[in-house]
Amino acid sequence: MRTALVRVLAIGVATALATAACGGGASSTQPSTPASVSTSVAPKASYAQGVTDTSIKIGVFAPFSGSAAAYSKAQKMTIAMLKDANEKGGVNGRKFDIVESDDACDATTMQGIIRKFAEQDRVFFIYGGSCSNAIVASRDVIEKSNIPVLTANAASGFITTPPLKNLFQPKPTSDESAMAIAAFMKSNVGAKRIGIIGQSDEIGQTQAKAVLADLQKVGLEVVTNEQIAPDAGDSTAQVRKLIGAKPDMIMAALYPQPMSVFLRDANKQGLNVPVVTSDIARPDEQVDRLKSREPVKNFFAFTNILKPINDPSFKRYSDSYVKYYPNDKFDGVAAEGAIYGDVILQLVAKLGSDLTWDNWIKAMETTQFQTTVGGTLSFKAFDKANPLTRRATKDTAFQVLDPSKTDSTITTVKDWSEWQKIAPK
Repeated sequence: MRTALVRVLAIGVATALATAACGGGASSTQPSTPASVSTSVAPKASYAQGVTDTSIKIGVFAPFSGSAAAYSKAQKMTIAMLKDANEKGGVNGRKFDIVESDDACDATTMQGIIRKFAEQDRVFFIYGGSCSNAIVASRDVIEKSNIPVLTANAASGFITTPPLKNLFQPKPTSDESAMAIAAFMKSNVGAKRIGIIGQSDEIGQTQAKAVLADLQKVGLEVVTNEQIAPDAGDSTAQVRKLIGAKPDMIMAALYPQPMSVFLRDANKQGLNVPVVTSDIARPDEQVDRLKSREPVKNFFAFTNILKPINDPSFKRYSDSYVKYYPNDKFDGVAAEGAIYGDVILQLVAKLGSDLTWDNWIKAMETTQFQTTVGGTLSFKAFDKANPLTRRATKDTAFQVLDPSKTDSTITTVKDWSEWQKIAPK
């Protein structure tokens, strides 16, 4: 009789420990404790799904293929950092078990990936997403999964409007970019008249309208608002209209290819005023595309990367990236992934042994993350009425070609006065 009782108790304790090690499925944010187990028999650590004493499973999604594949470099950089951490023994004794999935920027595919991560792979948390429309379309699936999600380099404000408790957006949104562009233009005291040129699609026009509204708020006059097709091979007509409007500065809401067309034609026709854009196009990238610095020398791109990518402090990131992706070039997109990699590594280190979804969210809300590439970054406690609680407070700047160099090397400035200190006289 006593032997049987001892066996029953042993089975009860084993059940409690097993439940603590693998609990917290898609319908719960905390592992549950069976009613038959005494609360005095508590495990030393509480885990959500995807966590063991030696591993932590992360789902990573990106457009690894397709027309937007270049943007997956951010996720690749983060993956490289996690693999480097594994080589050093992991974080708090746990190595990262990385499950990668290609969303190809497709909303239906992305929704399937989120479900797979939650229900089949049973990951602890999810990281990724470069394509705003696909993430916005997946919000309902993300919310229902309860799994914490940290996005990568997708910028739409609709990702976090309205905010979801388990969805965090570290990248500056298009709204934040628009406000920063307007403030940067306002900091040029000699600029009163602003010209706008944007892609004729929804992406370009949404951004152009946001900047237009913010320019008006800071008292700058928009003298013309031109459009160009995303696949246009010539922008002569738009450049001539801009020249006729005599702007002091130009805001360009263009992806890299139409941006190259515009900068090339503007240079040919003598339109040499400063051009400012969001982070969808970069000065170094445009030099590589145009094979010349001349059309790009007065081109400024909003960024959350606070130093040039050839800065010595970036070397450990670039070395890590090319180690795992030798056929790729380390660039600004990859560098941005280093910000999110630092966030993940610091977050997991802070969680210690209590790796539950609730603790993950709490740690995100209470930690001031220090990143080499992007400075400080932090979130606030969740407020369902305030989207900013799921958007990071962060440092930003503008990239421009380094005037002391002759190649595609870039530097960063906070405002027009900083640029004037280093600009060619």
